[in-house]
Amino acid sequence: MPRENSSPSPTSPEQPKSADRDPLPTPSYAPTHPQNKPPHNLSPHFPLPKNSYLLRAEQTFPMPQSPHPATLLPSQDQEKISPPLRIGGYLPLSATDYPGCLSAVIFLRGCPWRCPYCHNPELQPFVGPNTPPWQQILVHLQKRRNKLDAVVFSGGEPCAQPALLEAIQEIRSIGFRIGIHTAGSYPNRLAQLLPLLDWVGLDVKAPPGPLFNQIAGSESAADAFLQSLSLLRNSKVPFELRTTQDKSLLPDNQIQILQNWLAEQGLPPSRIQPALPVRKLPPPSPHTQA
Repeated sequence: MPRENSSPSPTSPEQPKSADRDPLPTPSYAPTHPQNKPPHNLSPHFPLPKNSYLLRAEQTFPMPQSPHPATLLPSQDQEKISPPLRIGGYLPLSATDYPGCLSAVIFLRGCPWRCPYCHNPELQPFVGPNTPPWQQILVHLQKRRNKLDAVVFSGGEPCAQPALLEAIQEIRSIGFRIGIHTAGSYPNRLAQLLPLLDWVGLDVKAPPGPLFNQIAGSESAADAFLQSLSLLRNSKVPFELRTTQDKSLLPDNQIQILQNWLAEQGLPPSRIQPALPVRKLPPPSPHTQA
């Protein structure tokens, strides 16, 4: 299970009463929509709350405005992260992105891989609208300290961003657990982040080898994944393996090969979730290697 939540700093400003807090916006999606159903084959070690939904980056909510943001920020000078964090979306409330916890999800831009079934293709390019602003997210999280358990960085590939380490440190100072969703594309950065993480969701594209590289669109993808998996196994950070199945790319026999390989490594089975309908992918663009 994830480690206990960090305590808020004793120097943090006094929290406003619940009546003064901005309520969470009403979701604009219908709970019965097929894209909002919880993932299949959930790990028994991480039961999810009832009535939880699987949300996509474009289903984010508008950020509430605060009339007194300076009193809610962790620092009065409102210093910005440098280099800036490239943000592609923000989800104020999720019951599925951090197992067993209510979390907020910050979607980051940029991914070096090009999986054909990517459910957030608009976040693949490293350049795009940076919304909502980082400081606005911090304002909202300060006000949700007593209602949320964790903050999850997703994407895109969050480990692609050099500013992620500083962002995690700033979120932890507020008192939240930290989770990330990663494909293991940047093992060197994951190694730097692991001491600050409470949970990791690691994507497993396929059995490591040519098929893995083919799905990811990178000849080095499987090697990077194996390095990241080794880092997680040698750490004390809880993690979950997840595989998106597009049967035209990853048929059932390959799923069985993958699960057998994981069992041989002494690892739990990967949680299988079906690929969502494919949307138009952006053309490949230059990206920043971390």
